[in-house]
Amino acid sequence: MGSKSGKWWHIKAVGKTGWTSSQYLKTTTAKSSVKVAYRYIGAFTPLYRSKSTASSALAGLQRRTRVVYLGGTGTWRKVKHSTKTGYVPASSLATRQPAVSYRWAKKTVPAYASTRKGARKTATFGQNTKVEWFRSTSGWDYVKSSAGAGWVRSSGLTKRAVSTPKPKVYRWATSKVNVRTGVGTRHRSLGTVPAWERVQYLATRSGWSNVKTSEGTGWIKNTYLSTHDRYDVAVYGTLRHGQSAYFLIRGKTSSEKRTTVVGHNLYLRRDKTWWSYMVPGATKGRVVVERMRFKPSLHTATLRNMDSWERFDPSKPLDNQNYNRKLVTDASGARVWAYVASKKMASYMKKSGIPVASGDYLKRY
Repeated sequence: MGSKSGKWWHIKAVGKTGWTSSQYLKTTTAKSSVKVAYRYIGAFTPLYRSKSTASSALAGLQRRTRVVYLGGTGTWRKVKHSTKTGYVPASSLATRQPAVSYRWAKKTVPAYASTRKGARKTATFGQNTKVEWFRSTSGWDYVKSSAGAGWVRSSGLTKRAVSTPKPKVYRWATSKVNVRTGVGTRHRSLGTVPAWERVQYLATRSGWSNVKTSEGTGWIKNTYLSTHDRYDVAVYGTLRHGQSAYFLIRGKTSSEKRTTVVGHNLYLRRDKTWWSYMVPGATKGRVVVERMRFKPSLHTATLRNMDSWERFDPSKPLDNQNYNRKLVTDASGARVWAYVASKKMASYMKKSGIPVASGDYLKRY
């Protein structure tokens, strides 16, 4: 653009000079032809004020940080990061961004704002947490994850993911049973395991489980295995020692212990006051029970007989039965079976039953 006269400009274009009306012209900002060059930090370095490590540091540049490259010779390079311009050793720069380097937490480890004693905690990394690694110094590593960033003891990290072994899975033999060399009774028996022996579960095929037992590794039919150990049974009414139904379990127990079950209340039927029900209730409620531990060889059959006595059938609608066999917790924290009033019966007892304030069937009158 040259001089202006009224609405006309004196211009030069395509090697020629002349005049043109301003209506054919548009003011724009010329694009810079200077191409910005970038470099990447290959290893942590301070951004120095001058070409000397003795000069003050303007900032700390972490590994993989992108900077604007402004040139340089010798062992120093001038770069710009954010609003700060300074110098870094030439050896700390790379033309391509370095690959991300990872570490894994060997166990739960804390991260700190610095390596100084008493430094503020910035994050906690759980076992096997994958973190990005930036640098190491004096037994510490600076790392980062979505949980935060900070300094972690190098001894708490590893370069490979921590292999956590799969937890072992167990089954329990519900009766004395053969361990077979293959799936089916046609296969040879390795021996028999006693009732309620714990066996390690390995796999299932065609209704049989491959298990590791005291007789060796073999196969047991699934119907003879339970997913949980045998539980004691808490009795509170006529099944207690010396009461009218105790005959069902006489001679079949290996121990009998008096305890209580909390969170339940004891009720009697008004028309048959010997007939009792344990009803889920207030947290302060308690029922006195006797925790019966059956002999291993008799446990399954005895529990089946008790189900029959209480007319409990898990295959039928639970609400339509008098009792449901459920797991409850006794005063010692042990999980035990107990015959608890069904939902319908519990509602009826709360409305029409006789509450036993002591919670003890033997002190019901």
